[in-house]
Amino acid sequence: MAPPAGSDSILPVRPAPPGPEDIPLRLLAHLPLFASLSDAERLLLAPKMHREAFKAGDTLVEQGTVPQALFILGSGVLAALQQHEGGAHR
Repeated sequence: MAPPAGSDSILPVRPAPPGPEDIPLRLLAHLPLFASLSDAERLLLAPKMHREAFKAGDTLVEQGTVPQALFILGSGVLAALQQHEGGAHR
């Protein structure tokens, strides 16, 4: 809607509602682990994040390997199992 004729006022612009692309940035802003990062550092890190869903029983990291990612659990339960001699898990 245009302002009335002869008016110099500018209509306020409403920001777009947050979308899925904003989730990583909001997550970085609210988790204590990332509190020491500057806004600029968060802006650099956010695009590197992606969401991934796992099913019950999926393995995220194998024992003896070095993970190549940081996992942030949004919901659910993780179990860390350690395999011992003879194949027993704990």
